[in-house]
Amino acid sequence: MGPFGINAAQEKRPGKESATTTVTMNDQDVIYVDFEPGDPRDPLTFSKKKKWTITFTACIFSILVSTSSSAFAMGNDSMMRDLNCTQFQATLGLSLFIIGFAIVPLFTSPLSEEFGRRYLYVVCATVVTGTIADIWSSKDRGLPMSLYSFAVVSSLGLGSLVAGWIEANPELGWRWIQWVSVIFSGAYFVLVVVYMRETRVAVITAQLARKMRKETGSDRYRARSEDSDNARDLRKLIWVSSTRALFLLFTEPTVQVMSLWIAFTWGVLFCLIESISPELQSLYGFNVGDTGSAFVALTLGSIFGFFASRYQETLYRKHVDAKGQEARLYLAMAAAFLLPIGVFMWAWTANSRVPWIVPLIALTIFMTGAYILYFVVFVYLADCYGMYASSAVAGQSLLRNLLATVFPLFSEQMFTKMTYKWANTMFGCISCVMLPIPFVLYFYGSEIRKRSPFSRQTLEAEQKRIEDTAKV
Repeated sequence: MGPFGINAAQEKRPGKESATTTVTMNDQDVIYVDFEPGDPRDPLTFSKKKKWTITFTACIFSILVSTSSSAFAMGNDSMMRDLNCTQFQATLGLSLFIIGFAIVPLFTSPLSEEFGRRYLYVVCATVVTGTIADIWSSKDRGLPMSLYSFAVVSSLGLGSLVAGWIEANPELGWRWIQWVSVIFSGAYFVLVVVYMRETRVAVITAQLARKMRKETGSDRYRARSEDSDNARDLRKLIWVSSTRALFLLFTEPTVQVMSLWIAFTWGVLFCLIESISPELQSLYGFNVGDTGSAFVALTLGSIFGFFASRYQETLYRKHVDAKGQEARLYLAMAAAFLLPIGVFMWAWTANSRVPWIVPLIALTIFMTGAYILYFVVFVYLADCYGMYASSAVAGQSLLRNLLATVFPLFSEQMFTKMTYKWANTMFGCISCVMLPIPFVLYFYGSEIRKRSPFSRQTLEAEQKRIEDTAKV
């Protein structure tokens, strides 16, 4: 009998505080603390209200970050005037802003898998996809991930729209573009403290184990994560956590090809963000407020992409039993055509002889494809890498944001030497080269992952957790 009058093979705290399993280790009984099926503290069994509260809180920060990045470029003119800097120097500010998105997740995303998600939201929010993967099962993950993708991608147009009219006011300019971001970020901090909860299972069970050791005076209660080799060596733990994203990026073909595709698309997108204003001003005589309004095309494309992603979920539910994770890729195959079509159309219709609405339609088409791709990359990697979704996403985020950092730095020189038409035609041709990626993954993705021990073990552990939850 255990210390609570229950057979030691499955001891439980009063009130179903946890389920435990006894194993033998070093000639001593160790009681591992796990969740019972249906335990309300298991993130997968949170109430719908709690899940949606956490999801919306996480998505709000994504909106703040995305609007801030796109709004920055709209203040270039007043920044050059006030700071007496060049166009390249002003653009460098945007690139350095984006490079933070590339580097920080390398540490925060995997560290959140070891130390928890909640506290990292207090200082940053690079773990949104991991949070969604924690609390939503794969069959229910589509809508939350669609909302996250919509928050990120549509806000690029929203930030430019608002910033364009702030920049148009000579009394405000680039400083007030930044002040608006600061004000909303401060308000968001309160939301994190009040509504965000820990969602990482390994962290919650470790907290329960510490509580049970303190209350019982017995050191037998352990979380499985506490007995890993990494947990015993803090330096090794930090090293493994911080390099896991790079490990996945360099060793997992699925992460590599999806990262390359979204990275190139993101680089083109930020080239467009940097060039839309000067191109529309030079070709159509738009003022800075008008060009800010033109960015609504990006938001409109995101809206179309959002509804397309809902149809993708219908296809996923219909075909997931037969295709598994690859059932996430149906609309990615459509997006593979939308991206080059949008870029080619923008390249060949953006001239003074064509009405200004036509190139904006081209931007909408491109953004629809970019939204679908962004959504698919996140939800597909989350399904493929389960508990390590944050690390897989951080790996693609590194490459994606590195290209988004670099592309705007050479865009002005490239457009000057090649003209907008031929530079964007080059982008369209490269998009055509990448067109087969979703088709290859759709037909061979499962076989590719089976050759990876890491991917295979991760999926087995994730499937066991889902099956245990389904027993409720």
